[in-house]
Amino acid sequence: MPLGRAPVREVPHELKARLASSHLDIADSIHWVGTAEVDGIRVAIHSWIPSHATATVFLLHGYYDHSGVWEPHVRRLLARNVAVVAMDLPGHGLSEGRPMDVDSFGVYARALRAVEDSLRSVAPRPWSLAGHSLGGAVALERARRPDYPYAKTLLLAPMVRYAGWAWTGAAIPVVSLFKDDLARNRKLVSSSDSSFLARLSTDPMEGWTTSLHWLKQVRKWHGSMDEATFAPTDWMILQGGLDGTVDWKYGLPWLRSRLPGAKALMAPLARHHLHNEGGRTGIAVRQAFDDFLSSPPSQRPKIGLPLGG
Repeated sequence: MPLGRAPVREVPHELKARLASSHLDIADSIHWVGTAEVDGIRVAIHSWIPSHATATVFLLHGYYDHSGVWEPHVRRLLARNVAVVAMDLPGHGLSEGRPMDVDSFGVYARALRAVEDSLRSVAPRPWSLAGHSLGGAVALERARRPDYPYAKTLLLAPMVRYAGWAWTGAAIPVVSLFKDDLARNRKLVSSSDSSFLARLSTDPMEGWTTSLHWLKQVRKWHGSMDEATFAPTDWMILQGGLDGTVDWKYGLPWLRSRLPGAKALMAPLARHHLHNEGGRTGIAVRQAFDDFLSSPPSQRPKIGLPLGG
């Protein structure tokens, strides 16, 4: 990865091939690729800035994933004349760091801050942030700081606690005596869109192990959030009713009690990758996604009945 920002046409051939395989080499846009450094780790940054962009959306992916999962959403935002910035979290995608692990949860928020600093002079404001799963938790951690720069924040199936919280808490100390990682189930069920799941299953940068150290760090982070307060922003939560990856039945009330004024929208038939769902559910979620992120601050989409299937 080049230091600083460099157009895709100037980066090495191997990286071009990686970008193509991730569907991030989007035509008709100025795509910059570069790095920012946090705690000695270089994190990969992608940015697409249309010449007449009126705002910028920052995107944070979930655990195992990388910026490539945002490709169709990047295209839609660009079509609305919105600039887009996506980063690979430490240990993911093209970023450095131990695979699927981090020394402490705060590294993620500091990495996001480093990305913000690198784009401060070129990304048009206002800024908004969308985080999926782990990315939603990173958004919450970043929002604990008074310098939170985002006018709007969208949490997609945010990870407050992961599924199986109680039994994994009992199992981790024992399992950690024998291994450092757990193999991820290759039979993916996080979306009803079979083409999306096929793409994930063949993605060379997708993660296929779960770090036990990372599971411990999530629990430590969650414990630190009991007394947390968050910077003011327009909050919106989108959650799938068939999500088996995060403990949303705990997380949704937890978020509502701590984010006054936040709007929450349930998609009853959506799974964990609800913005990458198929059928009418996926269309409805993506419409809510686009409307919220491309509308002016403090103007949220009207919330009526839950999203249907």
